[in-house]
Amino acid sequence: MKMNLFTRKQKMDKTATYTYLSEEDLEETLKLLRQHADAIVKNNDELRSEFELRENALLRVTSGGYIISEKLAAMKRETHNLFASIQIIAEATEVAFSALEEQKRDWEIRYANLETATTGFTKIIEIISKSIESLRELGERIKDIEVAIDRIHNISHLTRGVSRNAGIKAFHAGEKGKGFEVIARELTQLTKESLNITVEVPEMIQRFRTKTNEAVNFIAELTHNMEQVKQNAEDMKLKLKSSENLLGEFMDVSNIIHTAVDKQLGIKNKLGEEEEIIAAFATQSLIETGNLTTLEQSQNSLSLLVNRFVENMLLLLGSLEQKEKSTFNAHTGLIIINTNKLKDYMVKVSSLTSQIRESSLEATKHFESQKEKMVQILSIIEDNKQIKQEIAQETDSLMNILQEVADLFNETNTLSENILTIIDRMTALVERADSYFSSLEKEMQWVGEILKKLKLFSKRSNLLSLYASIESARAFEFKKNLDVIVTQIKDLSKQSSGALKTIEDSVNKAKLSLKNVHQIMYDTSGKLRESKNDFKPITTGFQAMNISTRKLNELVDEMMRTLDRQTVLEETLSSLENFLSSKIEDNIHQSIALVRETEKMGSVVSKLKYELGELEKKLLPLVPTDQTTSRTILRLRLTGDIMDTDPSRTTDSSSHRVAVNVFKGLVEQGPDANVIPAIAKRWKLSKDGLIWNFALRDDVKFHDGDLLTAYDVKSTLKHILSGPHKYMFDMIRGANEFARRRTKDIEGIKIMDNHHLSIELSHPYIPFLKNLFVSCSGIAKQTDTGLVGAGPYMLKSWEKGKEIVLESFDDYFGKRPFFDEIHFVVCHDDTQTTERFLNREFDIINIPGSVDITTFTGTEESALFRIEPFLIYDIYYIGINVRLKTPFQNKLVRQAVNFALDRNEYIQKVTKGRGTPARGIFPPNFPSYNKTLTGYEHNPEKAKALLVEAGFPNGLPGEYQFDIRDSKIATIGGEIIRKSLERVGIRVKLNLLSWEELLSSAHKGKSLLFALGWSNDNADPDSFLYPLFHSKNWGEPGNTAFYKNETVDALLDEAATLTDNYKRTLLYQQVEEILVDDAPWIFLYHSQHYTAMQQYIQGYTKNPLTTERLEDVWKLSID
Repeated sequence: MKMNLFTRKQKMDKTATYTYLSEEDLEETLKLLRQHADAIVKNNDELRSEFELRENALLRVTSGGYIISEKLAAMKRETHNLFASIQIIAEATEVAFSALEEQKRDWEIRYANLETATTGFTKIIEIISKSIESLRELGERIKDIEVAIDRIHNISHLTRGVSRNAGIKAFHAGEKGKGFEVIARELTQLTKESLNITVEVPEMIQRFRTKTNEAVNFIAELTHNMEQVKQNAEDMKLKLKSSENLLGEFMDVSNIIHTAVDKQLGIKNKLGEEEEIIAAFATQSLIETGNLTTLEQSQNSLSLLVNRFVENMLLLLGSLEQKEKSTFNAHTGLIIINTNKLKDYMVKVSSLTSQIRESSLEATKHFESQKEKMVQILSIIEDNKQIKQEIAQETDSLMNILQEVADLFNETNTLSENILTIIDRMTALVERADSYFSSLEKEMQWVGEILKKLKLFSKRSNLLSLYASIESARAFEFKKNLDVIVTQIKDLSKQSSGALKTIEDSVNKAKLSLKNVHQIMYDTSGKLRESKNDFKPITTGFQAMNISTRKLNELVDEMMRTLDRQTVLEETLSSLENFLSSKIEDNIHQSIALVRETEKMGSVVSKLKYELGELEKKLLPLVPTDQTTSRTILRLRLTGDIMDTDPSRTTDSSSHRVAVNVFKGLVEQGPDANVIPAIAKRWKLSKDGLIWNFALRDDVKFHDGDLLTAYDVKSTLKHILSGPHKYMFDMIRGANEFARRRTKDIEGIKIMDNHHLSIELSHPYIPFLKNLFVSCSGIAKQTDTGLVGAGPYMLKSWEKGKEIVLESFDDYFGKRPFFDEIHFVVCHDDTQTTERFLNREFDIINIPGSVDITTFTGTEESALFRIEPFLIYDIYYIGINVRLKTPFQNKLVRQAVNFALDRNEYIQKVTKGRGTPARGIFPPNFPSYNKTLTGYEHNPEKAKALLVEAGFPNGLPGEYQFDIRDSKIATIGGEIIRKSLERVGIRVKLNLLSWEELLSSAHKGKSLLFALGWSNDNADPDSFLYPLFHSKNWGEPGNTAFYKNETVDALLDEAATLTDNYKRTLLYQQVEEILVDDAPWIFLYHSQHYTAMQQYIQGYTKNPLTTERLEDVWKLSID
């Protein structure tokens, strides 16, 4: 089925009338052409020389710019650190001041507690003094008891003598003395019992005296301890008074520091402002340097094209000078086209030269602003130094004061702990003394019992005295003798009664004294407990104050360390400032030199443009007339049919290859994959890296003849946001809202007029300009017959599955291409492709991986074609759908399949050795390639061990479908994968699908295992990682593994916003390491393309992004 989606009014053949020149005129014309050609070569050589000089100057400016940006970033960090250190000082001062206030309050509480405790001890001393008085009274009573007992004892002895005499007298009285004799016996027995009792009393008295003396000693020691406590308390008061004075000094010094810190806070605020300015400078330096680098890279790309077209000119002119009639006319037409294209490229060079000059002048102004800012920052640093010295001096005083306070608190705490120890010792003494007094009370109770007995004896003695008087009266004649005895008995009984009265009074008084002392001990014990309770919080308080003081000391120490760090930071900042000032000054000179070199280049470009104009004039007489020229056709092979004619909807290489010739973007890819101008003749990025301003050419026409405007650019971007490539432009402000149909317009795209628009991003995004040269970004316009582009070719016909024919567009803004038509022929079979190339049915082919290069180099026909190698930014892989619930959701299983594969075998059999084993995602020639990444070597035993670890000691259960393309080479590769996995216990079944079916199944998440490849779109690492692994891009945008890792998402989002290429590279390499470990793919290989072209094909190039500039390809006619 044939389709005509792109239409225009253009004749299929071209006719011209040829005017024959005389031999002399032709010779003269050729001579003039040679002169102009030589002048062009000379000017181009001069241009190349100027390019080199300017490139060196630009390299110095950009390298200086990157260094300045890096150092500015370092200065920002150090400024922030200084800013933070000042904040630390301020916070530490506030905390210290607060802690000091709290400590002062604690000190007042402790002092009040000490006063209370001291008062309590004074009372204890008074109480103990009373106990001493009571003990003295007790001693007196004991002496009285001792004397009275001694008298009782003597009376008992005397009574015993009287009782003996009474017995004798009674004996002599005979019967009349019998009663008296009984009394005598009773009296004897009584005195015996009395003597037995009284004889024990002295021993008791001695015990009593001993215990009393010991108690007195305890009281004396207690009193001594009390004096110690009192003295310690007084010492504590003195030390607290001293600490109060020191705390006062501390407060005074703290206030001074506080005032100085307030000044530092003012500097901190200035530093905060400067930090933001420095950050802006750093970002601006990166952006300006990046912009200059991009412009220079663009000019370098254009320089390659200019050189190629100058070589074309020389080659064609040499052919004209041969005057071969069979090729003369064709080559004349080619040299005219070549000249037109060369002139257009020179216009682009001129425009870029102007932009570089403007950017250089802006950079110079920027550097001068940076220089002024360095002076201001240095002034701020100097101000901070002075304040810091004042703070350091006062902080040093604080340290000394705190040391003294700490010493006093330690001494006070020691005194407090000593008091508690003494109190404990006093309590023990009181308890011992009290136990002694309890013992004395028992002794006194015993004396009471003795007293009772003696009183009983006294009573009986009185009765016996009475009985003796009665019996004496009965004895008559013996009465006189017995009366003497009776009188003695009565007298002794009376004396005994008096002594007993004394003892009774003394015992009662002694008991009272003991009771008083006992009460005193009890009260003392209570008071000691109270005092201990009073002193405990004092001690605890001092411990807390010590801790507080230590913390305060730590704060002050931290302040000192921070001040020391500030000194280091100041030195670092001063060093950075000196370096930056010198580097900025150097860059100012380099920028001025760059401006001069650019102006020189502008002069050379003008001369080149003049010579090209003169060359074109001299060519006019040679233009053929009245002769029909045959249409030239470039015949190329496609491995598969295109998926769609809409570039924003396709993701396959075949569609891309066709689309880049039909559609052009704002910018396009140069031969080295750098950006060169296309529809946009100029661009400029804002200082904050957010707004891209584009100036469009005013001569760009769509294939239907309508002029292209800024409105078409906006319309195209809107269209892209509804397709699989929306991730490439979702950083445009408002793009996501538009894509989700929340808004009808894209906020970030502003149109100033038909040829000027701005695109604002939500965050800086380095690859944005390169995203604009990807084939999906080609500007398109919707017509009744389909989309039309503004590229060098337009679609003439599409016979699905067979052939796509493109026809040259005469009004192409980049000047008409050399070939009239391009025929893309779909040929799936590699062998057939090779045969058709050898038969000249194809002009250019990529040598298939299944075909050995010796097929081309080892034949007699090999002189008829050329083979050129091209390194490509790509990767081939086996995708693993980690969303499907299979054992492959286990990372260990995915790692196992990576270890199972012999990549060298795969490369050798599938690509004939034309590839490099993939250690990760980035190919070895890619700027972000990580040389330290080892990837997965071939290790089946390791693979089996991982399966065991994953819980599959006998391999995976069941069989798993492996989707591959229905081609011979894909089948060979599939078989290698199948056998490798089978050896470690994983069975897979190959499922052959058409290219469309394979893509559809993978995009929809139906395929578990599938073989695909990916070519980088824009030479940026983001183009490898973001579409393929960010969770926002599941399915058709590229993440066909349906992989999700929040860390990967976050790192990719962060890297996308950075303007520092070095940091971006590190982040992307970190992501790659995570991906290799997670293994959502079997990483296969990176390809090396070998392109075979017929000998007559000239100007063919393929950049690392696989993009061909077919508009620049031409055919050298060979007779």
